[in-house]
Amino acid sequence: MAVHFKKVLQPGESHTFEIRFTNKKMNQPFQDFDQVFKTRIQEANNYYDTVLSKKATKEEKMIQRQVFFFLKKNLSKIMNK
Repeated sequence: MAVHFKKVLQPGESHTFEIRFTNKKMNQPFQDFDQVFKTRIQEANNYYDTVLSKKATKEEKMIQRQVFFFLKKNLSKIMNK
């Protein structure tokens, strides 16, 4: 499966694409989109609260989250070099 979106934005403009991947047919797939999205954000925040340094500042925690994301996405590539 592939998805392709194209949207031209003006300087300072933003746009949100709401996408939901599922293996089930849904009559109203975006009915609860905002709640599902908020729930996933809270789940991620709860996870990172358990693994990030308690002493870190808000900025340091954001950096740690970015590093964890990078490592998760690239660790196998790094280890195979």
